[in-house]
Amino acid sequence: MSALVKIVSSVAMMMTGFALSSALAQSKFIDHLARDIVAWSGIDRPAIPFAVLLVTILFGHWISSNLAYLIQAVTHSDLELNDPRAARARLAPNSLTSRAFAAHQNAMEIIPSITAAVIVAHARKVDLHHRVALSLVFVLARVAHWVSYVTDVPPLRTLTFAMGIGCIVALFGLAIHPDFAAVYWGMGLAFGGNMAGVQDRIRGWFQAGAKTLGRYEF
Repeated sequence: MSALVKIVSSVAMMMTGFALSSALAQSKFIDHLARDIVAWSGIDRPAIPFAVLLVTILFGHWISSNLAYLIQAVTHSDLELNDPRAARARLAPNSLTSRAFAAHQNAMEIIPSITAAVIVAHARKVDLHHRVALSLVFVLARVAHWVSYVTDVPPLRTLTFAMGIGCIVALFGLAIHPDFAAVYWGMGLAFGGNMAGVQDRIRGWFQAGAKTLGRYEF
């Protein structure tokens, strides 16, 4: 497979992941899941995004790490615990253990982004339904990403990675501008609307920008 084909395939998979995260965020499944979490745990709905952050941090720093070490023990991989980072470089490429530690590293790397997105969306008073839905989709996507990474299923790994990134982008976008959801509908990321509405909104922005620029002399 040529490099160009790989790039095109990756972009297509990313866009599919974005669209899937949007569709899942709007689904009744996520809404029912949020209700069940409130009923089971006793936390209120506004706390769900912060609970997701806690789960993400625990999964990245502790759970995925211990799972990687467990896989290392089961597969008898040569990993020296006195200097684990240096020893990881000696693992066989694309082995089960190396993929487990790579998945752990990826789980760590995503923590700052989702933390910032949730906090910014909360501070900017993004609609609670959107914050809860996107947070839940994110954590589900990240668990699926870990599984697909460890089990060596690249298409699913890319898809679930894109879903997680899509949730982060949507949280930031909604915090930046209330019309962001409508614009992202055209990219497969929004929560509703239609393409005609998106086009009208974008056209209005360009017209407003042209009027503003017309007031200045260059």
